Parts: sequence; structure tokens; C-alpha cells
Amino acid sequence: DENTTFLSLDIMARTRAVSLDIKTDSLVGSNQEEFNYEFIKTIEIKFEDTEHLDNALITDFDSEYAPHNFNYCFKVKGSDQVILATVQNKRVVLLDEGEMRNQIITPLNKEQLFFSCGILSHFYNVLIVEAKAGSGKTLLALSGALKLIRQKNYQRVIYIRNSVESLDKGEDVGYLPGYEEKFRIYNHPLMDSLDYIIRTEHKRKQANKKNAENIQELDDQEVTQRIEQMIQNYGIETMWVGEMRGRTLSNAFVIIDEAQNMSNKTMQMVLSRVDNTCKVVILGSNKQIDNFYVNKHTNALTTLLKSTKNENSLVNIFAIKLQKVLRGPITEWAEQIFTSKNR
Repeated sequence: DENTTFLSLDIMARTRAVSLDIKTDSLVGSNQEEFNYEFIKTIEIKFEDTEHLDNALITDFDSEYAPHNFNYCFKVKGSDQVILATVQNKRVVLLDEGEMRNQIITPLNKEQLFFSCGILSHFYNVLIVEAKAGSGKTLLALSGALKLIRQKNYQRVIYIRNSVESLDKGEDVGYLPGYEEKFRIYNHPLMDSLDYIIRTEHKRKQANKKNAENIQELDDQEVTQRIEQMIQNYGIETMWVGEMRGRTLSNAFVIIDEAQNMSNKTMQMVLSRVDNTCKVVILGSNKQIDNFYVNKHTNALTTLLKSTKNENSLVNIFAIKLQKVLRGPITEWAEQIFTSKNR
């Protein structure tokens, strides 16, 4: 006589329940309520207000300002002018677009400009980024990290990426020896980004020469050597979550990739390794969940994104969504037709 529903993340268990004529549904967790991620907000201002915009209280221009409104596009009434700014301590900080573009990978749209601002700003120490595949999140994070290390703000780059196999059930990639070799495949996004950075920097230097029409492409062997040199020069390290317990990360620009495949417990463990001399950039996409033990409601990325609803006095958080696919039309097409509606 009871109205009973069997809840589980395990699709096989739910299939078994259906075969027994038991009502079933996917377990989504207690934080399933929808949240409007308005990390970039557009409002109109008068032309005369532009003179006093920088360092003004955001509430003077937006009475509905919320803690998660990290970025603003101020449209000037009666013109096509748009002023980009971030909010720090509830005050407007105008973007220095020249500074944002003065790096190896140049931001190509306003989302990337805001992201680069968050990376290069000394105010923020935790960045949370939800981004589509091919939106440039890893490239921009690495480019900003290299610039900050050249400026001697940090001593090294630490790249952390959870393996799909870890599944939050021990964070292992198998019980056989040689885990470094097995985990190497999970560092391919990092190596691909370094490859792209090396080639982009080479093309830019060649283009600045007098005979720019005779640009010489780098061969693969030269690129490999330059990547190895860059890894040494910038102290680039890779870690997987299974080797992080008991560690303390210091003086590092920390990139945590594939956060959508981490559980809250795993992310808590990773972040608890980071001391106050680090900057953390957390990357992920809820459209690319490969861990069967989490979904878009229960993974660490969503938990972190939703945490931006409230003010926090412990860390200076920045969050943004990168919606524009820049890798190419095939990537964008795939994103459109294969986006899961059940996660």
C-alpha cells in the first residue's frame, strides 16, 4: 500500500528493479535544485556613469547583485560601447584587455577575457570553470600559469587529472606495477596543450621577423625537445589523485582537470593538499561525465559551482562558464547532438 520508489546511481540495479515491477529513479542527491549560473551579467548604464565606474560599488549600478555575479558587461545607453569588468570585494574592476592578451595564448572572446582576468588577477585564489569541449580552458589555464611563473608569482605548475578508472573506489589505475606508464594516457590533454603553445609561440616569433612569408614549421622532434625544456623551465608536474594523500602543495599554480568525474570526497581530499601559497584552477564539463558513480547533480564540479551562491570569507572565488567552442565545427556539432539529457 506504500508509494515506494527505488533510487540508485547504478543503471543495472535500476534495470533489475524495473524487471521486478518496482518504480525506480536515478539518485541525484540533496543538492539537485536548479541554480542560475549567471557568472556573466549584462546591465545598462548611462554614459555619464562610465567616468566613475572603476572601483565603484557594484550595488550602485546593480541593486540585484548576487555573490555569483563575478563578471559584468556594462552596455552604455545610446551607443555600441560595452565595458567589461569583474567584481572584487563588491567593487567594480575594469578589465585591462591589453594585459589579458599579452600572453602566449590570446583570449578570443569575452568569456576567455574574463577567464584570463581571473587567472592573472592576484585577488582570486580559486577559479571554478565549467566549459564545453574545445573552449580553450586548458590552453588558457596553462598560458596564464606560464606567465605568472615568468613573473615569479609561483614556482611550478601542478596538473591533476582524475582517471576514469578511479571511480572514487580507491583512486587506483590497476594493481599491477608501473602506474606512471599507465597514467601517462591521462596526461595527453596537458601534452597536447603544451604542443600547441610551443607551435603558437614559434609562429608568433617567426611572424615578427622581416621575412615573415617564409615561416618555418617546427618538426615533431623539435617540438618534443622544446616541450621537455618547458617542463623543466617551468617546473611542470603531473599528479593523479591516488598519490596525493599526505602531500602538501606549495608555491604552485594548480590545475585540477576533469572535475566532473570527481566525487565530493575526492575533490575534498585534493583541495585539502593545497596551502595558501597556491592558486587553484578547477576545470570540467558536465557534458563529459565518464564516472558511473557520479552525475551532474552529485559530482564535485557541480558542488563547487553551487557553492558560489553564498559569500565566502575564507577564499576569493571566481567562476565562469565557457560556452563558445573554438576547436572547430566538428567539435561544436558533436557537442550539440551528443549532449546527454539524462545527466
